[in-house]
Amino acid sequence: MLPCTDDKRYKSKKFLTPDDADYKACVKSSYCGFEIKSASQCLKPEIHKNFQKALMTMQRAGLFHYDLVQFGTTVNSTRVQRVLVGEPGMTYLYQKLRLFALPWNDESVASGSLLAVKQLNDMIRLESEKLLKQKRDVGGYVGESAGVGSCDFNLTLINAARNNRELDVDGAIPVQKFVPFREESRFGMGKCAVNWHRDSTLEPFSTIAVYHHTPLDRNALDWKIAMAVDEGSNQLTSPALAVPLRDGDCYFMLGNFNHHHIHSVIAGTSTRYASTHRVAVTAQSTWREISEYSKSLLNHLQSEPDLAKSIRKIGEGASCLEFGWIRQFYVQGGVHAKQHETYWAPRIQRLEKIWKRLNSYLQKSIQSLILGTTCNNKRAYNMAIYILESRIESRREWQKRYHDKQYQGLEKPFRPIIVPEVDVTTDVDFVGELRDKMANLF
Repeated sequence: MLPCTDDKRYKSKKFLTPDDADYKACVKSSYCGFEIKSASQCLKPEIHKNFQKALMTMQRAGLFHYDLVQFGTTVNSTRVQRVLVGEPGMTYLYQKLRLFALPWNDESVASGSLLAVKQLNDMIRLESEKLLKQKRDVGGYVGESAGVGSCDFNLTLINAARNNRELDVDGAIPVQKFVPFREESRFGMGKCAVNWHRDSTLEPFSTIAVYHHTPLDRNALDWKIAMAVDEGSNQLTSPALAVPLRDGDCYFMLGNFNHHHIHSVIAGTSTRYASTHRVAVTAQSTWREISEYSKSLLNHLQSEPDLAKSIRKIGEGASCLEFGWIRQFYVQGGVHAKQHETYWAPRIQRLEKIWKRLNSYLQKSIQSLILGTTCNNKRAYNMAIYILESRIESRREWQKRYHDKQYQGLEKPFRPIIVPEVDVTTDVDFVGELRDKMANLF
C-alpha cells in the first residue's frame, strides 16, 4: 500500500506521536507496513533473557565499535557503535564500507553469545511471517505486486548507543572515543542517534525487524523510532511519526515500507541496544561467491589465449579483491582483525595469496608488452593502460582515505592496517613505458 498523497487534517503538525488523536488514522493512511509489538506480545521471556544477557557479554568483549563510512569523498563516524552478526560468510556493504559478519553459529566468540543472536533471529522471523500473513488475510497491500518480499533474515546489525555514558567493557580491551549525538534538525525531535535514511543493499520489499533494549532504564520511553514519508514519493504531505519505545519492544517495517519511507532513531538518556534483522543481498557479498570468483580467476590464467581479454579479466579481478575485500577488511584496524581471527582473517589471507598471483601474472604480461616479446596487439596495450590507470586512481583514493582526519584521529589499535606490496609509482612507470612502446609500434 502506497502512502496517502495528501490529507489536510495533518498539515498543522510536523510530526505525530501515539498521544495525538490523529495518530492511528495517519498510520493507517500513510504508514501501512509499520507494526510495533510489546515484549510480552512478541517473544517468550527466555528469548528476551538470553539475548539481553548475550548483549552484555558481547559488550564486555568489546565487539561493538564505531564505523567510519564514506559518502562521496566525505568520511564520517557513525554515532552508534555496531557489530554485524549473521550467516557464516555474510558481509554488508554500506556507504563504501564492507562490514564482515561474525557467524552466529560460532561458539568461540564472546562465550557463545552469538548463538543467542541466532535464536532471537529465528523467533523474529516467525513473528514477521505472522504479521505478513495477517496483512494478506485482511487485504493489506504491503508489496509492489501480489508477492511480498522475504523475511528470511540472514544477518543483523546490532547497534549500541550511549548518551554520555561509558559502556561496560573489559579493561584489557581498547576503547574508542565517545562520539556525541547531534540535533535532529528537520522536525525538531531532539538528539538524533541515527540520521534519516532508508536501509540499503537489501532484497526488494523484504521485511526489516528491530529489537529494542534499554538495560539501564527498562521503563524509559524517551528513545523513539521516527519515520517520514519519502519526499520523492509524489511530494507527499503526511506528517512524520515519533514512536516511543519500551524495553523489549520489536518493530517491523513490512513489504514496501522501506521503499517509500525514511526513518531515524531519536536518542533517549539511557544506553540503548537495537538488533536490526535484515534480508541482505547476497550477490557478490558472501565468502562463497568471492571464493568461487577467485577460483575462476586462477583457472583463467591458463585458459584465455586472447591477451587483451586475459589482461582485462585478471586486472579487474585483482582490483575486485584488493579494493572490495582486502582493503575493506584491513581499513577497519587491528582490533577488528583480532575479533575476526577465527572466521574472516584466514579467508582474507587466502584472498591475498590469490591477489598476489594475479598481480604477478599481470606484471609479467605488461613487461612482455613493454619488451615487445608478444605479437603487436594494440588492444592488449590499450587494455593494460586502462587497467593500470584505473588501479592507480583507486589506490590514490584509498591513500586519501587513510590520511583523512577521521582515520588519523583514531586510537592506534583502530587505525587502518596498510595493505603491503603496493607501489603506485611502478604502475605509473608502466603506463609511461607502454605509451612509448605503442608510439614506436603503431
